[in-house]
Amino acid sequence: MVANCRISMQEWLTYWDLYCQAFAENDAEAHALTAQTQELRAKIFRLTRKRVQLVRKAGYRCCPLVDAFDDKIHSIQATVRRLDEERKPYRQRATEATNFKEKLLKRIPYDANDLEDDNYDFY
Repeated sequence: MVANCRISMQEWLTYWDLYCQAFAENDAEAHALTAQTQELRAKIFRLTRKRVQLVRKAGYRCCPLVDAFDDKIHSIQATVRRLDEERKPYRQRATEATNFKEKLLKRIPYDANDLEDDNYDFY
C-alpha cells in the first residue's frame, strides 16, 4: 500500500482482510510453538525437582542416575532453545503486522462527508 494515495473503500477493506488473515495465521502458529515450549519447560521443572529429591535421599552415590537426569534436562533445554529460535520469525511478523495495521488505521476517513464518496484521500 502506498502512502498519500487515493484508494477506494473496497481496496481498504481488502487490505484489512489480508491483515486479519495473515495475523491470525501467524498468531496460531506462534501460539502452537509457545504451548510446546511451555510444556517442555514444565517437564524440565518436574525433572529438576525429581533430581533434587534423588540427590537429597541418596546423595551422590547414585551418580549414573543423576547423570541420566542431567542429560535428559540438557536435551530438553536444547529443544526449548531451538523452539525459541523458531518463534523469532513469528514475533517479527507480528511486529510487522501491527505496524501495517497502525498505518492502515491511520488511513480511515474520519470526515463524515467522505463516506458519500467511494474514494478517500489518505494523507
